[in-house]
Amino acid sequence: MSTCQQHKYETVTPAGLLQPLPIPDEVWIDISMDFIVGLPPCQGKSVIFVVVDHLSNYAILIQLLPLLSSLWTMCLSYMNRMKTQADKHRSEREFQVGDMVYLRLVPYRLQSLAAHSYQPKFYGPYEILEKLGPVAYKLQLPTGCKIRPVFHVSCLKKHLGTHVTPSLTLPRITEDGIVQDEPLAILERKLVKRGNAAGVDVLVHWKGHTLEDAT
Repeated sequence: MSTCQQHKYETVTPAGLLQPLPIPDEVWIDISMDFIVGLPPCQGKSVIFVVVDHLSNYAILIQLLPLLSSLWTMCLSYMNRMKTQADKHRSEREFQVGDMVYLRLVPYRLQSLAAHSYQPKFYGPYEILEKLGPVAYKLQLPTGCKIRPVFHVSCLKKHLGTHVTPSLTLPRITEDGIVQDEPLAILERKLVKRGNAAGVDVLVHWKGHTLEDAT
């Protein structure tokens, strides 16, 4: 069951909706902007730029030329469209402290002496220690792991089933951020001919993988 969950692709949309800004605890830390348009011209200006502080609801009104207000309106409209379109391709996902989840190491490149076909899509499972905001979680990673243990919800997949064996290993990460497999043991050796020379092929058991994944 665990091996299947590690290697299987997820068929659902990526997790983690875009999040609104939190409620501020000081004035003028978080503001909103809007425009009042279509007003009668006054000294060549027919638009009022409105800035509102979210905590105090204090507002500042600024007269603008129509061209400048159009640029601001386009920027705000574009930001709203970006969030709407992004959320169409994402799903809401939430875990609880104590849940066991699999981890996808998406920020890292894969490099292996073996074929990449046996590389698991996810590592783990690992226990969730803490929820940090609406879309970030802190995991109980193996002792000595050099990866920061906080991950976005889109990197996590919940463990299915009642039997749980926490993983004690993670792939080795180089200083360049490369996930690199580490040989654990040589299982077999075989003499082979390469052109006019003799060579040796070895069957390697890779650390963190089963014997069936040996290459």
